[in-house]
Amino acid sequence: SQAWWEIRNIWIQNFLIYFVVFILLFGFGKFVFDKLDSHSRVATRMRGFSNVVFALPFLKHLHIAKDVSFHPINTYYDIRKKKKGSLKGASFLILIFFIAFLVYQTSKGFLFQIQKAEDIDLAALITGFIVLVGLYIVCNYLLSSITEGDGSFEEIVMYVGYSLLPLLAALLVNIVLSYVLTYN
Repeated sequence: SQAWWEIRNIWIQNFLIYFVVFILLFGFGKFVFDKLDSHSRVATRMRGFSNVVFALPFLKHLHIAKDVSFHPINTYYDIRKKKKGSLKGASFLILIFFIAFLVYQTSKGFLFQIQKAEDIDLAALITGFIVLVGLYIVCNYLLSSITEGDGSFEEIVMYVGYSLLPLLAALLVNIVLSYVLTYN
């Protein structure tokens, strides 16, 4: 493991500057693109393409998760009053989060994986996840019922599913970085 650590450390030292330059160029490119946005045909075409793609019903419902991340109160209001979102889209996000959670628990880089994959009890992970998420949804529904709230069970499942996007992104970034980073 010491030899692998040294090889990874050398690789990081060699390629970290390229990664930082890429991030800076990407940020600068986005800045320039935003400034030229109103005057560019390319931006108009790209916006038209994204409108066509997100006009598909399933993708439109998944796109709401991004809105929840940046404007939660407004988006929850839209889900409730304007009937945006769908149970299928939220359930799909919960399923993707569940898969990412299992990968996070069992398949991180070897430096950051505390337990061996053979020693992990998958049945306990799966049962624990389903029970905790299910209990959270049911308790929120019951609390809504007790306090004379108007939240339906379907809306609460959608709220939970759409609100998992930031944690899903963090898990995926953590998994990828666990294969690149060292304790340095």
